[in-house]
Formats: sequence, structure tokens, C-alpha cells
Amino acid sequence: LLLGMYAAGAPLLERRRVYEAARSSNAFSESLLRCAADGCCIAPARSLIYALFAGTEPDVARHTVRLSAVGASSGADLAAGLYSFLASSVSSGVPL
Repeated sequence: LLLGMYAAGAPLLERRRVYEAARSSNAFSESLLRCAADGCCIAPARSLIYALFAGTEPDVARHTVRLSAVGASSGADLAAGLYSFLASSVSSGVPL
């Protein structure tokens, strides 16, 4: 969600509100949340974001598979979060 918000240009204040609601007592999770709120991500996620905004369907498919291969389920979870946020933004009329 946070990375999708960043990619879609959500204001910092909105991203910070989501970050505050999602904070974790796990140091690793907390670090990842903070990074996502600031738009930091791994290369496969960045490639998928670029493909979603400016790529072709084959580009999106290729980068989705690449991101989904990260970790046991982390990459697939991240891809699902990006898709979910962007789909809900489009369906609610939020300009991207």
C-alpha cells in the first residue's frame, strides 16, 4: 500500500498516516515500512512500478513474475499490494 501510494504520487502526509497506522514492533518490518513510505524498494518492485505506469502488457507480466520470485511470498505479496492499491485508486476515480 505505501509503495503504491508513493508511486501514485500520494502526498507525504497521507503516506505518513498510513505508515503510523501500520507501524510494527518488529525492527525489520518497521524498517521496510519506513522505506516504502519514502518510496524505497527493491529493483524488481521498481521495475514493476515503471512497467505498470509506462510499460506494455508483456513488460508488466515479466516484471510481475520477477517480483513474485522474491522470497517465499514477500515478492508476491508486494506485487499484490501494488495491484490492489492501483486498482482501487483507478476504480475510485483517484487520478494517477
